[in-house]
Amino acid sequence: MWTSNKFFYDADYGSTVNFKANNIKHEYGNGYYILQPKGINALTFEVNLKFDNRTNKEANSIIHFVENHLGQLEVDASSPNLKYKQGISGFRWDGNAMFNPYRSTENEAKTFYCSEFNHALSFENSNNVSLKLRNLDTSSLRKSEQLFIRKAETFDSTMVYEKNDVAFYTGNHSYYYWHSDSSTSNKVPAEITTGFNGRLDYKKDLHTGYWTRDFFWKPSLGLSVDQKPRMNEIELGGYLQLYNDGINESLLNLDLQFNNRDDEETYAILHFLEQKLGYKPFNFTPPAPYNRKQNFVCQEWSHTYNYKNNHSISARFEQFPFNIDEQDFTNLDTPPELAEPELIFSSPISFSIKDQGEQIIPGEKGKARIKLMNIGDKPLTLISAEAIERDIGSFAIIGQAGSANVPFIGDGLNREDYIYDLPSAGFPFGLNGKTIKLSKSYTPGVSDGGQIFTVVTGSPGNYKSEIVNSVPNVFFQNNRGQIKSGVSEPFNTAYRECNKFAVENFFINNQKSTIAGGEEGYIDIEFFGINNSDVNVELVDGFTDEIVDNNSDIILVGLVNKYYFGDLYIRSSASSHLQKGELKIFVAAEK
Repeated sequence: MWTSNKFFYDADYGSTVNFKANNIKHEYGNGYYILQPKGINALTFEVNLKFDNRTNKEANSIIHFVENHLGQLEVDASSPNLKYKQGISGFRWDGNAMFNPYRSTENEAKTFYCSEFNHALSFENSNNVSLKLRNLDTSSLRKSEQLFIRKAETFDSTMVYEKNDVAFYTGNHSYYYWHSDSSTSNKVPAEITTGFNGRLDYKKDLHTGYWTRDFFWKPSLGLSVDQKPRMNEIELGGYLQLYNDGINESLLNLDLQFNNRDDEETYAILHFLEQKLGYKPFNFTPPAPYNRKQNFVCQEWSHTYNYKNNHSISARFEQFPFNIDEQDFTNLDTPPELAEPELIFSSPISFSIKDQGEQIIPGEKGKARIKLMNIGDKPLTLISAEAIERDIGSFAIIGQAGSANVPFIGDGLNREDYIYDLPSAGFPFGLNGKTIKLSKSYTPGVSDGGQIFTVVTGSPGNYKSEIVNSVPNVFFQNNRGQIKSGVSEPFNTAYRECNKFAVENFFINNQKSTIAGGEEGYIDIEFFGINNSDVNVELVDGFTDEIVDNNSDIILVGLVNKYYFGDLYIRSSASSHLQKGELKIFVAAEK
C-alpha cells in the first residue's frame, strides 16, 4: 500500500527519546529559586532512531523519505485569514513503527520533522542510518490530557489496580500512581473537603498506602553525586577564611539510572516526569546516605528502548529548596473570593408585539418563557414568585399550582426527566393521561412558537415512541395552547383548542429552588382571560370600526387593539426586597 506522509520504518532496539524543559531560572539568594517555562510548548521531545544493517533499497527509501519532506510546502491553508500555508511539510509517525509507551492515536496525529540524519555504508548492501524526529507544537496546556506519553484512564472505583498503574482523578485534576504490591479496587485517591480557614475546595489525598503523587521508584545501583557547596572567601594578610554563602548552600544534583525496567514501570516513570513538565517540584527519597524525603525537579531525562519489554531511563534530579508535599502544593493557591448571588431576568417580557404578526385575540391564551440567571458565584435560593395583572386579564406562572413557590427549571436534567404523564382531562386527540416525552427544543412567539412532544410507551428506562401510521406519534403545542398532530389521518391536522399546556406537569415534576452560581434556567408564564366584552369601548375617537353619523355625538361601540400589562415579582436570597419585571401582551380585536 502506498503512502507519502507516514514514516512507517521500524527502528532498531537501542533507539532513544530525549526530553528537555526550556525554563527560566529565577534565583533569589540563599539558594532559593523557581523555574518558569519559556512558553506553552517548552517541553521538547526528540526521538533518535537507529536503522542498522539495512539493505541499499531500504536505506535509500528512508533517506529519500526524509529528504522529500524538507522541501517547501505550499497548499491551501485551513485558516480563513491566510491564503497559503508555507513551510517545511513534516510528516506523520506511523503507529505501527512507534514503540512503547509512545504508541497512541494522539501521537499518530502529530506532525514530526527530521532535520538531522546520518548514513553510513558499512559494507556491500549493508547500511546504517540514524535520524532525529522532533515535534515542535505540542502545548503544555494539554498537560491533563496528553503530551507525548499516552494518557492514563480516569479513575474507576470498580477497577482493580496494581503496581505502576496510573489513574487520573477528576476531583482535583491530578494523576495518581499505584505503589502498593497489593492489588485491589475501590481505593479513591483523594477527596474535596474543608481545609484551612473553612476552605471548601481543599484537596486531601486518601489511601496513601496505595496511591501516591511522590516519585517512589528506586534507581539502579551506581549513584554518583558531585557537590560543590556555595562558599564565600575572605583573605586577610595572607590568611584565607571560608564561610557559608547563606542557607541552602549545598543542594543535591543526582544523575539517576533506572535500568532494565518493564513496559509498565517505564510507562509510569515517564508519565510521572512528563506530568511535572520539567519545572514542578515533587517528593523523592534518594538512596543512602541522603535518604530523607526532599523536593526535586527534573528538567531533562532520556529513555532508551533496549528491546521488547526492557527499557532504561536516565534522569537528572535537582534538589528544590523547599519541602512541600504534593497535597500542600495542590492547595497552595489562595481560593478566589466568591461573588454574592445575584438574580437577573429580562424586563419587559413581551408575549406578543404590535405589528410583528404576533396576534392574541379575545378568548385565546398566550405563553412566554422567561430566563432567570444567577450571575454570582454562590448559590441562590428562590423564595417566591407572583405574576399580577394591572387591569383585566390574568397572568399565571405555569406549574405553580396556586402556591408561592417558583417552578424554576435549571441545569442537570436527564432524559428521563422529560418523560411524564399528562393530566387526565383537557387534551384533544385522546391525549388525556398519556405518557409523553417533551422535546428540549423550544421556540418563542405566540404565532409560530411552541414545543414538540411525543407519545411514548413502555416503562422507566425502556420507553419507546408510540408508532402511528408507521411514524412516531408526534404533536406540537403552540404558545396559544393549541395542539396539532404530525401524523393523523394521515395528513397534518389543523390546530385544536386545548385547556392546558402540556409542560405543566414537567414544571411540577422538575422544579428546583436553588440556582447555582452562573446557572441559567427558566419559568413559563401564561396570559388568559380577555374576552370581547373586555375590549368593547365607547366614545373613543380613532379606535372605532365604524362611525354612523359624523354630526352625531354618539359613536358606535368598537373593538380596541391594545397592550395589556402585568408585573412579575420574585423574592430570593439574593436580595431582601422583591425584584420586579414588567409583563406585556398585545391583544388584537380580530385576526
